[in-house]
Amino acid sequence: MRLVNSVETEMLRSEWENWLMDESSRCEQVGIALQEASSNVGGLKADSVKGQLAQKIVNDGFGSGTNKKLGKSDNLRQWYEEYCGSCRVDHDALIRHREDLSMAPL
Repeated sequence: MRLVNSVETEMLRSEWENWLMDESSRCEQVGIALQEASSNVGGLKADSVKGQLAQKIVNDGFGSGTNKKLGKSDNLRQWYEEYCGSCRVDHDALIRHREDLSMAPL
């Protein structure tokens, strides 16, 4: 019974780690898009794929239920700082844990 519990725990941990890596990647993409959007104050170049992505995220990228007083870009930036900040903390802790395990004596 302990073996089954151990295997299930490891499976859940592995799935969570995969999800965290995916979310970290998405957050990185949103961060790049926000940086692109803020660096091109006059508008984004239409021929730039990253510019098009940034424009789409900033203009379309945030759902309903957000604070109407803030613009879409501000809402997205606020969401990014809150949500992605949490993911970044978890991701950094995971990396440190893995490094500690790899340096542990056998």
